[in-house]
Amino acid sequence: MSVTLNQGLKPYQEAIIHEIGSLKTIVNLCPSASNIIVEIPLFKTLGVSVMSPSLIYNYQLRGSGGYIEGAKFSYFPTLCKEGNNFYITNPDGTIDSYNGYNTINSETNSYIYIIPMVV
Repeated sequence: MSVTLNQGLKPYQEAIIHEIGSLKTIVNLCPSASNIIVEIPLFKTLGVSVMSPSLIYNYQLRGSGGYIEGAKFSYFPTLCKEGNNFYITNPDGTIDSYNGYNTINSETNSYIYIIPMVV
């Protein structure tokens, strides 16, 4: 029997969330994909375009390298293309998939499109 770990936690999965101030810890209760995610807010700017980055630690990604293994900066998702399909790996480990351009992802209600560059 093999088990595929989900790495991230989608909103519909059963989880325990514990917050102390703005520090949030999420524990997935699904035994086949158990995981712990800790989100540590770094700072929050003031003004028109508010920026509030955080450091997200994902227990299942603890061997991924970096300064703090398993931790990702919240503003850098990874985009991969496989044939006509696109996959966005979010910093918390969740993966959003898109079947080609202009196809809406039902979970995120968003889509990927091409912007032609004029040189």
